[in-house]
Amino acid sequence: MRIINTIFCVLMLLFAVVQWNDPDPWLWITIYAVPGIWAGLSAAWPRFTDSKIPRTILALCVAASLVGVGLYWPHVPGFWRVEVWWQGGFGMITAEAEAAREGMGMMFAALVLAITFLARGRR
Repeated sequence: MRIINTIFCVLMLLFAVVQWNDPDPWLWITIYAVPGIWAGLSAAWPRFTDSKIPRTILALCVAASLVGVGLYWPHVPGFWRVEVWWQGGFGMITAEAEAAREGMGMMFAALVLAITFLARGRR
């Protein structure tokens, strides 16, 4: 799990860095940095989330991310297709493409947090 958490950490922190040009950068930097930090902590100290307080805080982050998935769930048909979230294809306006990207990003952040939570001390 250390390798997977390290990869997740690097990916999520890179995602956070590229949010500087987003219309609401601090929101998305936070959304991507939180899972990155948790994955990094779990990679560096695999038993870190075995303690009650870190585990509770991580569980709250997972719950918050699942709420975020519900709030940002894309209402664009076929949002999972690369053409939709990469180029905003199929005649969609930019706001719809952005909504699809935000929804997919929120889902990925929730997935990383959930995997980190479920990994609990596995090496």
